Amino acid sequence: THFHPDHSLGIGHLLSAVHNDRLFPQGKRITCYGPHGLAELVGRWNKLFMSTISGNEYIEIIETVPGVVIDGDTRVIAAEAVHGDDAALAYRVEAAGSSVIYTGDSEYTESLVGLARGSDILVSECSFPDDERAPGHMTPSDVGALAAEAGVREVILVHIYPFFDGYDPVAAVRKHFTGSVTAASDGMTLDIRQ
Repeated sequence: THFHPDHSLGIGHLLSAVHNDRLFPQGKRITCYGPHGLAELVGRWNKLFMSTISGNEYIEIIETVPGVVIDGDTRVIAAEAVHGDDAALAYRVEAAGSSVIYTGDSEYTESLVGLARGSDILVSECSFPDDERAPGHMTPSDVGALAAEAGVREVILVHIYPFFDGYDPVAAVRKHFTGSVTAASDGMTLDIRQ
């Protein structure tokens, strides 16, 4: 979605892992999509950690812009997100009649409402409580308003910072949105079939 470390550090680990994994299928490639600057990020990893360089033969970098990213049985659509001055994207994945939205880090925007309209699951960052708003992030009220306006079925809250100690983000979202709301937990899995 964007290149802040908590959203991109895994790329270097991935490159190093495929370089050193003798069981990684020969001739297979991993396609990595991201906003403009993704190729530069990978290049910087290679300069910093030489062990990632030969991993590049296993990865295909595709820098995306808002619009349809993949069009097939699985469809992926990107929309602009607002997270500081750098490029940031949110994604909608549609397959087998179901749809999931991942906001990445972003403020509430009309582009997110359009992307999420009518989706089954909205996986939304919810980094700060309503009374500690920060630029480039959503609060529970923002997520609730987004979910209600877009008419989504279910909300999964992610990227919840420790600022929520003693504050229930799920209850705060429910003030604006009447559907299902869950705070994600490590190891959580979802069945997105209707």
